[in-house]
Amino acid sequence: MYLGVAEPGGAWSDRDRALAEVLLLHERSACPGCAMPKHTAWDPRSEGEWTVDKHTCQACAERDRVSQAAKDTPGQYLTVHPYRVGDAAAAQTSAAQAIAADEQHTAARAAAQRAAAAEKSI
Repeated sequence: MYLGVAEPGGAWSDRDRALAEVLLLHERSACPGCAMPKHTAWDPRSEGEWTVDKHTCQACAERDRVSQAAKDTPGQYLTVHPYRVGDAAAAQTSAAQAIAADEQHTAARAAAQRAAAAEKSI
């Protein structure tokens, strides 16, 4: 752990400490939610100047699916790793389930938007 203090004969050089301090300053200057610089992201004048791209991390999606299925297990810590050799069939099944779930979610969202638009036009 870096405490900002040099230990006599410690493993951290002056350069190491300087780099760690710069990293801390950089991390503190970023929004904790989106990692954009606070001085622009939190400025009310920047409203409407941002766009969002949607990306799905398949490893996180699988972890979240398993987490939801086992959420009654206190203290459980999930780790994500690539499938091992021989798990190709399981990977294909999991991918097919994820694709089907995404298609159902997309269809449900589209139906909800159509219903909201129809209700709004009444």
